[in-house]
Amino acid sequence: MTTYNYITLTDSTNATPLRYEATQFVPPLMRTDTIELTLGGKTDKQNGPVIKQHKYTLRVPIDTPSKGVLYGTYSDLRRLFLLSNSSLNPSDVITLVDHFDVTAEVYFVGDAMPEPLTTVLEGENAWYMINVTFQEKT
Repeated sequence: MTTYNYITLTDSTNATPLRYEATQFVPPLMRTDTIELTLGGKTDKQNGPVIKQHKYTLRVPIDTPSKGVLYGTYSDLRRLFLLSNSSLNPSDVITLVDHFDVTAEVYFVGDAMPEPLTTVLEGENAWYMINVTFQEKT
């Protein structure tokens, strides 16, 4: 199986897909079942769907990508993160092509807190590590 060291993100307008270097990947599955105890002391379980998420640590340049125009910057990633309405164009549905070259429609969930990789905060040598979580659209 071919793997890549990047993921690709595209907004719903099918703009130019941008690559983001992925340094870490965690594929959690989340159960949404609820389990309660009845008055008689028995277990009452309500089944829910299993939600698939993709958690990545991305290495993102603050300005100009040194690897070429196919790679996104922090401002590109921030623009995608701030999309928040499913009925607008572009919507908050993002197309993710993961490091296995598998495509999924996803939403950003949770926080995206950039941490500087070096003491350089601007310019060509400024990079951030950003933990992001995507949840697959059901």
